[in-house]
Amino acid sequence: MFDVKDEGMDEFLRDLEVAMKNFPKETKRMLRSSGSRARTIVRRYARKLVGSETGNYHKRWKLGKAWSEGANYKVRVYNNAPHAHLIEDGHVMKGKDGTEYGFKEGLKVVDKANTEMEKKWDEILEKELDKIVNKI
Repeated sequence: MFDVKDEGMDEFLRDLEVAMKNFPKETKRMLRSSGSRARTIVRRYARKLVGSETGNYHKRWKLGKAWSEGANYKVRVYNNAPHAHLIEDGHVMKGKDGTEYGFKEGLKVVDKANTEMEKKWDEILEKELDKIVNKI
């Protein structure tokens, strides 16, 4: 048996115990805060990739409710603009007379922002857990 006694480890275990005790209460708040940061990142990517031609597209990024699927907790960031799916997935370009003259590739804003979120997710969750521990 391997037994390690260290003040830093005791403090960490105490913080972990407090966090686990209060985790169910703080989970939704933590997800909403993390989702808000995710929405900021998606908005930044949207402005960089799409430009400022469509103001309604940029204004309509929303943060959904937090929910759980078993042990997994999730929060959704979405755009409810009527043309958001066209920007995201692409569309056929048509002239005024109805003739097709090309296909505009989708910009995949959410996918590109998701790669940055995966890189920053650990940092964001660490800050949120610190808030929970310091709050109590």
